[in-house]
Amino acid sequence: MIKQENTRKILTLANLEKEKTRCLLRELKEELKQVLACNKLLPEPVQFSDDYFQLDERINNSIIEGEQSKMNKLRLKLAFNYEKSLLARNNVKNYFVDNILTNKFKVKAILTDIGVTTIYHKTEYNNIFISLVNEFLSKKRPKRRREMTVLSKSAPQNMQAVSESELFLRNVRQKYSSFPKKIQFAIDKFAARRDFENRVLLNIEKMNKNKPGDKNNIEEEALLENTLDSIGYLNIKSGSNYKMMEDKIIIMEDTFEQYMEVKEKVYNLKTTFNEKVCELRTRKIKLIHEYIQFKFDVNIIQKELNDPEIITPLDFPQVLIDESIDPSLIDSFEPIDHLDPMDLFFNPEKSPLYKNAYSYEEPTHQEIVMKKMIIDKLKYKHMHLHETMLKKIDMFDDQLFKLNKMRIEVKLEIKFLDLWATTLEEEMLVLYDFDLLEDELSYNVHVKTGLQNDKAQQIQRIQEDINYYSDINIKKTNMLIDNQNTFDMCMKMENKGFAKHLKKIFDKKLKIPKIKTDYDDDVLSSSSSDGSDESEQDFNSESGESLMAMSRAPAVFDEKVLPLGCDPKLFNTTLELRSKKYEIEQIIGTNKKKLEISNAQLIITFDELDVIENELKEIQNELEECRIKKQLKLNDIYTTIVLNKSQISKAKSLKTSILLYGNVLQDLSKRTVELKREEKDIIKTLKKEKLCAKKDRIEIAKMENVLKNIKTAIKDEMVKKFKTEMDWKFLDQMEMTIIDYMIINSKTDARDTKKRFIHELKILENKIFSQQNIVTDLLKSNTLKNKILKNVLGNFSKIRQYLDTDQEKIMKKSEDLSTETSCNAEITAMNCKYDKLLKHKQDICEQINFYKFIVSPPTEQQSKSEEIQSLAINDKITVTPITGQKDKEELDLDTITKRFLLLLSI
Repeated sequence: MIKQENTRKILTLANLEKEKTRCLLRELKEELKQVLACNKLLPEPVQFSDDYFQLDERINNSIIEGEQSKMNKLRLKLAFNYEKSLLARNNVKNYFVDNILTNKFKVKAILTDIGVTTIYHKTEYNNIFISLVNEFLSKKRPKRRREMTVLSKSAPQNMQAVSESELFLRNVRQKYSSFPKKIQFAIDKFAARRDFENRVLLNIEKMNKNKPGDKNNIEEEALLENTLDSIGYLNIKSGSNYKMMEDKIIIMEDTFEQYMEVKEKVYNLKTTFNEKVCELRTRKIKLIHEYIQFKFDVNIIQKELNDPEIITPLDFPQVLIDESIDPSLIDSFEPIDHLDPMDLFFNPEKSPLYKNAYSYEEPTHQEIVMKKMIIDKLKYKHMHLHETMLKKIDMFDDQLFKLNKMRIEVKLEIKFLDLWATTLEEEMLVLYDFDLLEDELSYNVHVKTGLQNDKAQQIQRIQEDINYYSDINIKKTNMLIDNQNTFDMCMKMENKGFAKHLKKIFDKKLKIPKIKTDYDDDVLSSSSSDGSDESEQDFNSESGESLMAMSRAPAVFDEKVLPLGCDPKLFNTTLELRSKKYEIEQIIGTNKKKLEISNAQLIITFDELDVIENELKEIQNELEECRIKKQLKLNDIYTTIVLNKSQISKAKSLKTSILLYGNVLQDLSKRTVELKREEKDIIKTLKKEKLCAKKDRIEIAKMENVLKNIKTAIKDEMVKKFKTEMDWKFLDQMEMTIIDYMIINSKTDARDTKKRFIHELKILENKIFSQQNIVTDLLKSNTLKNKILKNVLGNFSKIRQYLDTDQEKIMKKSEDLSTETSCNAEITAMNCKYDKLLKHKQDICEQINFYKFIVSPPTEQQSKSEEIQSLAINDKITVTPITGQKDKEELDLDTITKRFLLLLSI
């Protein structure tokens, strides 16, 4: 943005200069026009020529270059001045104005009107204390800062004991959605009764706790006395009862680090909370997207079912957009149409694989059963979508409520941390003059700790290297196993007798390059062009061809040459797998050597680290003695604790480090007066609360009487039904046992239905398996018949070739015939041959009809047999007049050629 503004301002200034030059040029042009007009008014012998008024190009270029250099200098000067002004403005802005990191926005709940807002967050610049610490560090020798001290955590609260009924309800509610409605109703009834009892008991406990009694009054008065004593006694740290612990020795760097840590903690609290609110907002955006997808899926299911009863309820919650959400994020979302693979069974037009499938008019029994199952599945999906959407909405609202509670705790913690930061600021001002005494020893500690950290980092690096190499070895061994498994799978698919030869090649350690043959391209092209039918034929014909390959294979093969009959793809895969195995084994060997070296280095570095740690302990003991002497001077600092009225009742939650320093006696005297006034106000409120306590006691007695009446009524009902007096816990145990019994019965029913369903599925699987076996048998028979047909067609082509050669001979002989006698004799011989060929052809046609009758349906067989019979009869009709009337008719060559062509067409 700054660069864009800079360029924009520079361009505006350049445009202004450009306009000025344009104005000057226009004025010069007008003056030149006036001079030219005056020149034309002069007589011709006195006029100047036109060349006189034209300038030289060199003059023009020199003028332009000079102006451009001036413009560039001006532009650079303006840019420099602008950058200086920007830097000055940013420095002033950063000093006085804080940058806002996160603005306030609100995320609302779905089921309620409750919302959670972000905490206003901005960057703070602590220039005073940073400069103070920098000046302090400039006077000291350079050293590394120590580790930051950790903030004290609050003590964990004591957990209350959980009753048996509550544990039972927790375990049951985890599986609540899977139970039938009867069991859910029983659980809800039991939970409602327990909630009523717990509510009444909690109300009684609250009334007893909140009533102002003698104990609470004594505690509050004691707190007031302690605060007054602490304010009156200003010299707490130098008192007789005060003992400074060695762990609480303070240094300037530590206090500054604590100060920065507190500021960072405040920053992190705000950022983490705001990030959680942002995540909640993104989650709401995602929930809106899911709600749109939910509506889309529900509409599709309703359209498919077309059932008016299956609809979304009117009171179903809607997920609306908040003001903080950009509507473009919602508008850009488009729901996805999830395709169910079971739909392809009934809607084959959705998939291109089922376009050529046969369509039947009437559905089978299996299809009817599957349709019913799909309808039930859609109904269950409709119900499941609504349940999941409600669960997501409830989870979102629960997270929002938790975040809203967290906001109160975070704001309270931020207040305490701000107070602690002011305390640390006062400590830094005091410790500025007292922290140069331990410079020399701390520097020595710094040097030793640096060596210690270097060794520790070295150990970590070595350990990381060891873990890295060990992980690589594990991965490579797994790859080696996978490589061996792939080779074994390839060998299982090999059935031509080359498995032993390929295994020898695979076991060798030398890397052989990949061999390519001309046959590879043919195999790839044929495999891509062939269909599913040819693949099935090849699969079924492998058993016959494998025996041929075994007979053709030689005894010994060269590993660099592709053997005859071996699959080139399999040969290439064995070479590739062997090369991979060789590479993996080399990597494993190198990694093992590196592991041995790194383990030896690790032992040496551990020994060096022990020596450095012993030296460091000696120096630290000397440093502690020096710090104890310094702490005696720190004991002269006067401190006090200032509490508000709201903090008096919660004084136990205050931290010991929240202290305020200073010689502020006037403020303390004012504070004592305020505390006395607060004490009087508290006494007045106590009197009022005592009056309220009487009313509360009366209400507690009434509630206890109501609870007793309810218990007696329940006991009377139990006596009437069971005719025996039982304990109060007997009712809970009875209801729990009834619910357990109902759950067990429902589980047994579910198991029975599951067993039936599995039994039906097994029956269907057996039927499908039997149908698959029938189909495979048919495919095998079909392949055999196709082979026989190929052989028949080959014989038929050979017969055609013989007929063509005979026709050529007849044509040659017909040309050489000179007399009618020789011609008739040859014609009779040709007719005899023709009759023989017709008989042979009829035999072949009968064989073809026989094989086609086996393969093709009966309707086609009848039609083809009738055609062949008609052709045979026509042939006989054409033949008989030739043989019967040898002397009367004259045959020419055209009739003979027509007959041969007719035979070839058949």
